[in-house]
Amino acid sequence: MRTMTNLEYHFVIAELAQGLENARLDKVYQIGEKEYRLKFRGKDVTAVLGERIHFTKYIKDAPEEPNQFVMLLRKYLENAKVAAVKQHEFDRVVEIDFEKGDEKLRLIFEMFAKGNLILVGADGKIITCYSNEEWSDRKTRRNEEYKFPKSPKVNLKAGLKELEKILQDAGTVYISSALIKNFPLGKQYVNELLARSNFEEKKPANSLREKEVEFLAENLQGMLWKLKPRIYLQEGKPAEYGLSEFGTRKELEEKSFASLSEALDEYYINAPVSEGESGEGAGFAKAKAKVMKKIEDQEKAVGELEKEASEAKSAGDKIYENYQKVEEILKKVKELRKMNKTPRQIAAEIREKGVEYDEKTGKVMVEF
Repeated sequence: MRTMTNLEYHFVIAELAQGLENARLDKVYQIGEKEYRLKFRGKDVTAVLGERIHFTKYIKDAPEEPNQFVMLLRKYLENAKVAAVKQHEFDRVVEIDFEKGDEKLRLIFEMFAKGNLILVGADGKIITCYSNEEWSDRKTRRNEEYKFPKSPKVNLKAGLKELEKILQDAGTVYISSALIKNFPLGKQYVNELLARSNFEEKKPANSLREKEVEFLAENLQGMLWKLKPRIYLQEGKPAEYGLSEFGTRKELEEKSFASLSEALDEYYINAPVSEGESGEGAGFAKAKAKVMKKIEDQEKAVGELEKEASEAKSAGDKIYENYQKVEEILKKVKELRKMNKTPRQIAAEIREKGVEYDEKTGKVMVEF
């Protein structure tokens, strides 16, 4: 299954930061083995560890009984207010800072490799985590001090001199590898950059002349300047998504979106499932059906309301056109009532004028 790149996390985190400003968390749900939903008031965020995070409109059913990990997350985070949403050092690490009274908490999504979800207290120590992991320089387990993974310093605005130094320092390493290491945009974007610059992926990094490096720098900034969420469709089904035009996908239909969250939502709900994967194409089918049914019901309700409104308007127009006749009938009924006529007598008298009178309810029925 396609996973989000560093650049895409950078883009979607800006959306989350804006959309979740001062939002309060209602509940945390675990949908699948590595899939979580954060329900905020009026917004939902879906996260699949090691794969993606974004706003979603497709709400999947959660188990009735949450596990211990989810219960602990709820205990600390329910009704907590979002203070900030950040990306750590342009890495695939998403940090959501919460405030709950005087307490400050951090929910950290490590989205590289197999992924992890970690709750950190104000003292910097881990309260709980999805997976206990250990490396030479850090551990993710309860009561350990949380340390971010080592991340490369990235300057997306790198100019000629900086890019030239990076490539020279890389030596005979392939230019694609040198760029992925120093500009971890994602392989798709590095390949697109090289294609636009007419460079082979396996060209030695230090073999570029100054004019070629300058051309590469211009194409890098040009690509980053024109980022726009989109998915690529093959026979009507999503085959890829991204923030840039991909030359390798130019034969496919392109569909643009107002936000990356919308593009991701559309891609993963319809994404093809590879053999051996549970995938979102299968997992989201039920959620999509529910949303589509809701939309269908709403459209039906709107249609019925429009019909009722049209009928009411038509009736109003008829009354307006026959205002004098209606006025005379109502005046006659009022006079008969003052004369203490019985409902039967009233009905008999006004029937002569072609008007029906309901003796039980006193309603006057006029047909135009």
